[in-house]
Amino acid sequence: MPEEALLMSMSIIIVYLIVMAYLGVFAGKKGKLTAEDYFLARGTIGLLPLMLSFAATWTSAWYFLSAAGYMYLHGLAYYCAFSFNVICGLMIYWVGKRVWILGHEFGFMSQMDIVGDYYGSTWLGYLVCILLLAFTLPHIQIQMIGTGIMFQYASYGLIPFWLGCFIGGAVVTFYIWYGGRRAEIYTD
Repeated sequence: MPEEALLMSMSIIIVYLIVMAYLGVFAGKKGKLTAEDYFLARGTIGLLPLMLSFAATWTSAWYFLSAAGYMYLHGLAYYCAFSFNVICGLMIYWVGKRVWILGHEFGFMSQMDIVGDYYGSTWLGYLVCILLLAFTLPHIQIQMIGTGIMFQYASYGLIPFWLGCFIGGAVVTFYIWYGGRRAEIYTD
């Protein structure tokens, strides 16, 4: 392995991790110490950052590690899937604005609150929470696996897979813990 390439790769990894941590700290300092600001960024995120965040979430580790092979096997028609980003981003903005108004008016902080209140069922709210966790946790795991793989290869094996997963998870935990939803938007 060429030493120059290793030095360049490790420098990029370190700078990337520092920038992510800094964005989390910056987002935390910009926000207020309230639950509404932590979880919802007080509804101050505009359409463009929201859509970019959605696209970044959609085209994350799975995209970098497998989309090229999928496109090779299935052809350019796969690019039509990217219109999903625009459509979903607009739907989230259109529906999200109304949900934000309801949340602001009635003090809702999550989908669990909205569904539970609308249908008058605490248990239905809990079911929504369980379903969201069931579908979100695998996505988070895929991101950490992708992070471990990328760190392992970018460092020429100097950072083992498990350590790459741990470092990625620690940095994500740090910036989310410190800056909440705003940090997630900024780092996307």
